[in-house]
Amino acid sequence: MCHEREADSDALAGTEFALLVLALLWPVTVRADFQAGLDAYDRGDYKTAYREWLLLAEQGNDRTE
Repeated sequence: MCHEREADSDALAGTEFALLVLALLWPVTVRADFQAGLDAYDRGDYKTAYREWLLLAEQGNDRTE
């Protein structure tokens, strides 16, 4: 019984760690996608900029901060 609790605890700790890493990296990813859109816009590649920003908007990101 004790070993089952340890295994469950280890699995939960692994899941919590994975969620923490995702939470920390999410703003970087969003900012990178926004920057990709901005770079495309600056090059005059409006289709790519639109696609990059549309993906962010569909995910609920309405700003880059």
